Amino acid sequence: MFQNVPGRCGRRGWGIVSIFESGVRDGRRSVGVGLAANVADAERVRRPIERIGRAHISRPQDRSRGAVGEMLLAIMRLIFPVFLLVTAAAGALIYGGEPAAWLGNGDVGGKPFDTGFLALPLILFIVQLTNRRYGAGYAFTQVLAGVAVVIAAALYAGDDLTLLRGAPLPASRLLLAFGSGLLVAQLFSIVVFDRLRGPQWWQAPFFASLFGGVALALVAYPAAYLGTGADWLVPMMTYMGVTIAASIVLLAPYWLLRGMIAPLPGFGGY
Repeated sequence: MFQNVPGRCGRRGWGIVSIFESGVRDGRRSVGVGLAANVADAERVRRPIERIGRAHISRPQDRSRGAVGEMLLAIMRLIFPVFLLVTAAAGALIYGGEPAAWLGNGDVGGKPFDTGFLALPLILFIVQLTNRRYGAGYAFTQVLAGVAVVIAAALYAGDDLTLLRGAPLPASRLLLAFGSGLLVAQLFSIVVFDRLRGPQWWQAPFFASLFGGVALALVAYPAAYLGTGADWLVPMMTYMGVTIAASIVLLAPYWLLRGMIAPLPGFGGY
Protein backbone atom coordinates (compact mmCIF):
# COMPACT_ATOMS: atom_id res chain seq x y z
CA MET A 1 0.00 0.00 0.00
CA PHE A 2 2.78 2.40 0.76
CA GLN A 3 6.17 3.05 -0.66
CA ASN A 4 9.05 5.13 0.65
CA VAL A 5 10.06 8.12 -1.42
CA PRO A 6 13.18 10.21 -0.93
CA GLY A 7 12.71 13.63 0.58
CA ARG A 8 11.75 15.18 3.85
CA CYS A 9 8.23 14.76 5.11
CA GLY A 10 7.75 16.59 8.38
CA ARG A 11 10.81 15.88 10.50
CA ARG A 12 11.66 12.51 8.96
CA GLY A 13 14.08 11.65 6.23
CA TRP A 14 11.57 9.45 4.36
CA GLY A 15 8.04 10.37 3.46
CA ILE A 16 5.17 7.88 3.20
CA VAL A 17 2.99 8.17 0.14
CA SER A 18 0.18 5.98 -1.07
CA ILE A 19 0.53 4.31 -4.44
CA PHE A 20 -2.30 6.51 -5.65
CA GLU A 21 -0.26 9.62 -4.96
CA SER A 22 2.74 8.19 -6.79
CA GLY A 23 0.84 6.77 -9.75
CA VAL A 24 -1.13 8.15 -12.66
CA ARG A 25 -4.81 8.96 -12.69
CA ASP A 26 -7.33 6.91 -14.63
CA GLY A 27 -10.68 8.66 -14.32
CA ARG A 28 -11.42 8.88 -10.60
CA ARG A 29 -9.06 6.04 -9.71
CA SER A 30 -5.30 6.19 -9.30
CA VAL A 31 -3.05 3.39 -10.45
CA GLY A 32 0.36 2.90 -8.83
CA VAL A 33 3.25 2.45 -11.18
CA GLY A 34 3.90 -1.27 -11.52
CA LEU A 35 1.77 -2.08 -8.46
CA ALA A 36 -1.93 -1.71 -9.36
CA ALA A 37 -2.57 -3.25 -12.73
CA ASN A 38 -6.31 -2.93 -12.76
CA VAL A 39 -9.22 -1.14 -11.12
CA ALA A 40 -9.96 -3.95 -8.66
CA ASP A 41 -6.44 -3.82 -7.27
CA ALA A 42 -6.71 -0.05 -7.02
CA GLU A 43 -9.94 -0.22 -5.03
CA ARG A 44 -8.48 -2.73 -2.58
CA VAL A 45 -5.64 -0.41 -1.63
CA ARG A 46 -7.64 2.78 -1.83
CA ARG A 47 -9.93 2.21 1.15
CA PRO A 48 -7.31 2.18 3.95
CA ILE A 49 -5.75 5.35 2.53
CA GLU A 50 -9.07 7.16 2.75
CA ARG A 51 -9.39 6.14 6.39
CA ILE A 52 -6.02 7.43 7.56
CA GLY A 53 -5.65 10.44 5.29
CA ARG A 54 -3.01 11.24 2.72
CA ALA A 55 0.52 12.17 3.66
CA HIS A 56 1.98 15.58 2.84
CA ILE A 57 4.93 15.17 0.51
CA SER A 58 7.52 17.88 0.92
CA ARG A 59 9.54 19.43 -1.83
CA PRO A 60 13.34 19.27 -1.56
CA GLN A 61 14.58 22.07 0.67
CA ASP A 62 15.90 25.03 -1.29
CA ARG A 63 19.50 25.69 -0.27
CA SER A 64 20.17 28.29 -2.96
CA ARG A 65 19.62 31.24 -0.59
CA GLY A 66 22.52 30.36 1.69
CA ALA A 67 22.72 30.83 5.46
CA VAL A 68 22.22 34.60 5.38
CA GLY A 69 19.26 34.31 3.02
CA GLU A 70 17.63 31.66 5.19
CA MET A 71 18.08 33.84 8.28
CA LEU A 72 16.56 36.87 6.56
CA LEU A 73 13.66 34.76 5.33
CA ALA A 74 13.03 33.48 8.85
CA ILE A 75 13.05 37.03 10.22
CA MET A 76 10.62 38.23 7.56
CA ARG A 77 8.29 35.33 8.27
CA LEU A 78 8.29 36.07 12.00
CA ILE A 79 7.64 39.83 11.91
CA PHE A 80 3.86 39.60 11.65
CA PRO A 81 3.42 36.60 14.00
CA VAL A 82 5.52 38.31 16.69
CA PHE A 83 3.56 41.55 16.19
CA LEU A 84 0.28 39.67 16.67
CA LEU A 85 1.60 37.91 19.77
CA VAL A 86 2.86 41.13 21.39
CA THR A 87 -0.37 42.95 20.51
CA ALA A 88 -2.46 40.21 22.14
CA ALA A 89 -0.25 40.25 25.25
CA ALA A 90 -0.49 44.03 25.47
CA GLY A 91 -4.26 43.83 25.07
CA ALA A 92 -4.49 41.27 27.86
CA LEU A 93 -2.48 43.58 30.13
CA ILE A 94 -4.34 46.77 29.19
CA TYR A 95 -7.79 45.23 29.63
CA GLY A 96 -6.72 43.29 32.70
CA GLY A 97 -8.25 45.95 34.90
CA GLU A 98 -11.72 45.35 33.44
CA PRO A 99 -13.67 42.82 35.50
CA ALA A 100 -15.60 40.19 33.54
CA ALA A 101 -18.67 40.44 35.75
CA TRP A 102 -20.72 38.38 33.26
CA LEU A 103 -18.74 35.31 34.38
CA GLY A 104 -19.66 35.81 38.01
CA ASN A 105 -17.40 36.13 41.05
CA GLY A 106 -15.02 33.23 40.55
CA ASP A 107 -11.54 34.61 41.11
CA VAL A 108 -9.46 34.86 44.28
CA GLY A 109 -11.13 36.98 46.96
CA GLY A 110 -14.60 36.52 45.51
CA LYS A 111 -13.91 38.93 42.65
CA PRO A 112 -14.78 38.52 38.96
CA PHE A 113 -12.03 37.32 36.65
CA ASP A 114 -10.08 40.05 34.89
CA THR A 115 -10.80 40.33 31.18
CA GLY A 116 -7.07 40.08 30.55
CA PHE A 117 -6.97 36.63 32.10
CA LEU A 118 -9.75 35.53 29.78
CA ALA A 119 -7.74 36.74 26.77
CA LEU A 120 -4.70 34.56 27.54
CA PRO A 121 -6.02 31.51 25.58
CA LEU A 122 -6.07 33.79 22.51
CA ILE A 123 -2.29 34.07 22.81
CA LEU A 124 -2.01 30.28 22.66
CA PHE A 125 -4.22 30.36 19.56
CA ILE A 126 -1.91 32.82 17.78
CA VAL A 127 1.11 30.60 18.45
CA GLN A 128 -0.81 27.60 17.09
CA LEU A 129 -1.36 29.39 13.77
CA THR A 130 2.37 29.99 13.45
CA ASN A 131 3.01 26.35 14.35
CA ARG A 132 0.53 25.22 11.71
CA ARG A 133 2.10 27.36 8.99
CA TYR A 134 5.83 27.18 9.72
CA GLY A 135 6.33 24.39 12.26
CA ALA A 136 7.42 24.14 15.87
CA GLY A 137 10.80 25.82 15.38
CA TYR A 138 9.24 29.05 14.20
CA ALA A 139 6.62 28.88 16.95
CA PHE A 140 9.30 28.54 19.64
CA THR A 141 11.19 31.49 18.15
CA GLN A 142 7.99 33.53 18.01
CA VAL A 143 7.36 32.92 21.72
CA LEU A 144 10.93 33.81 22.75
CA ALA A 145 10.91 36.96 20.59
CA GLY A 146 7.54 37.94 22.03
CA VAL A 147 8.82 37.50 25.58
CA ALA A 148 11.83 39.70 24.80
CA VAL A 149 9.64 42.45 23.34
CA VAL A 150 7.18 42.32 26.26
CA ILE A 151 9.99 42.56 28.83
CA ALA A 152 11.50 45.51 26.95
CA ALA A 153 8.10 47.22 26.81
CA ALA A 154 7.54 46.67 30.53
CA LEU A 155 10.93 48.21 31.33
CA TYR A 156 10.84 51.17 28.96
CA ALA A 157 7.13 51.84 28.45
CA GLY A 158 5.64 50.97 31.82
CA ASP A 159 4.17 54.45 32.29
CA ASP A 160 2.49 54.32 28.89
CA LEU A 161 0.99 50.92 29.69
CA THR A 162 -0.33 52.28 32.99
CA LEU A 163 -1.88 55.22 31.14
CA LEU A 164 -3.53 52.96 28.58
CA ARG A 165 -4.73 50.63 31.29
CA GLY A 166 -6.21 53.46 33.32
CA ALA A 167 -5.07 51.80 36.54
CA PRO A 168 -1.82 50.73 38.18
CA LEU A 169 -0.19 47.60 36.83
CA PRO A 170 -0.79 44.40 38.82
CA ALA A 171 1.61 43.45 41.58
CA SER A 172 4.98 42.14 40.41
CA ARG A 173 4.33 38.68 41.81
CA LEU A 174 1.05 38.41 39.93
CA LEU A 175 2.66 39.56 36.68
CA LEU A 176 5.57 37.14 37.04
CA ALA A 177 3.27 34.25 38.02
CA PHE A 178 0.91 34.58 35.08
CA GLY A 179 3.74 35.52 32.72
CA SER A 180 5.63 32.37 33.69
CA GLY A 181 2.46 30.29 33.47
CA LEU A 182 1.75 31.66 30.01
CA LEU A 183 5.30 30.90 28.86
CA VAL A 184 5.08 27.30 30.09
CA ALA A 185 1.63 26.97 28.53
CA GLN A 186 2.87 28.20 25.15
CA LEU A 187 5.85 25.85 25.08
CA PHE A 188 3.66 22.94 26.17
CA SER A 189 1.07 23.87 23.54
CA ILE A 190 3.69 23.96 20.79
CA VAL A 191 4.90 20.42 21.57
CA VAL A 192 1.35 19.02 21.76
CA PHE A 193 0.30 20.71 18.52
CA ASP A 194 3.38 19.47 16.67
CA ARG A 195 2.83 15.90 17.84
CA LEU A 196 -0.86 15.77 16.92
CA ARG A 197 -0.93 17.57 13.59
CA GLY A 198 -2.31 15.26 10.94
CA PRO A 199 -5.43 14.07 9.13
CA GLN A 200 -7.86 15.09 11.91
CA TRP A 201 -7.74 18.89 11.63
CA TRP A 202 -9.25 19.58 15.07
CA GLN A 203 -7.03 17.38 17.21
CA ALA A 204 -3.88 19.52 17.20
CA PRO A 205 -5.52 22.89 18.02
CA PHE A 206 -7.97 21.43 20.52
CA PHE A 207 -5.53 19.43 22.60
CA ALA A 208 -2.82 22.12 22.33
CA SER A 209 -5.25 24.69 23.77
CA LEU A 210 -6.60 22.20 26.31
CA PHE A 211 -3.26 21.14 27.78
CA GLY A 212 -1.81 24.62 27.41
CA GLY A 213 -4.70 26.13 29.36
CA VAL A 214 -4.42 23.51 32.10
CA ALA A 215 -0.67 24.14 32.36
CA LEU A 216 -1.30 27.88 32.57
CA ALA A 217 -3.67 27.48 35.53
CA LEU A 218 -1.51 24.91 37.33
CA VAL A 219 1.58 27.13 37.14
CA ALA A 220 0.13 30.63 37.53
CA TYR A 221 -2.18 30.28 40.53
CA PRO A 222 0.23 28.50 42.91
CA ALA A 223 3.02 30.89 41.89
CA ALA A 224 0.80 33.90 42.53
CA TYR A 225 -0.98 32.92 45.72
CA LEU A 226 0.83 30.05 47.47
CA GLY A 227 1.69 31.09 51.01
CA THR A 228 -0.50 34.21 50.99
CA GLY A 229 -3.38 32.65 52.89
CA ALA A 230 -5.77 33.35 50.01
CA ASP A 231 -8.24 30.70 48.90
CA TRP A 232 -6.94 30.07 45.39
CA LEU A 233 -7.61 26.37 44.75
CA VAL A 234 -11.27 26.73 43.70
CA PRO A 235 -10.55 29.82 41.55
CA MET A 236 -7.75 27.87 39.87
CA MET A 237 -10.13 25.05 38.98
CA THR A 238 -12.70 27.58 37.76
CA TYR A 239 -10.14 29.30 35.56
CA MET A 240 -9.05 25.91 34.26
CA GLY A 241 -12.65 25.33 33.21
CA VAL A 242 -12.62 28.68 31.39
CA THR A 243 -9.52 27.69 29.42
CA ILE A 244 -11.07 24.31 28.54
CA ALA A 245 -14.17 26.08 27.23
CA ALA A 246 -11.93 28.43 25.24
CA SER A 247 -10.19 25.44 23.61
CA ILE A 248 -13.57 24.40 22.20
CA VAL A 249 -14.69 27.89 21.16
CA LEU A 250 -11.41 28.65 19.37
CA LEU A 251 -11.90 25.67 17.06
CA ALA A 252 -14.35 27.80 15.06
CA PRO A 253 -11.87 30.55 14.04
CA TYR A 254 -9.19 27.91 13.52
CA TRP A 255 -11.43 26.08 11.06
CA LEU A 256 -12.22 29.34 9.23
CA LEU A 257 -8.52 30.22 8.94
CA ARG A 258 -7.32 26.80 7.77
CA GLY A 259 -7.51 27.71 4.10
CA MET A 260 -5.76 31.06 4.57
CA ILE A 261 -2.96 29.70 6.78
CA ALA A 262 -2.07 26.42 5.14
CA PRO A 263 1.01 24.45 6.25
CA LEU A 264 4.15 24.83 4.18
CA PRO A 265 5.23 21.73 2.27
CA GLY A 266 6.66 19.17 4.66
CA PHE A 267 4.25 19.86 7.52
CA GLY A 268 1.10 17.89 8.17
CA GLY A 269 -2.24 19.39 9.10
CA TYR A 270 -5.57 19.57 7.33
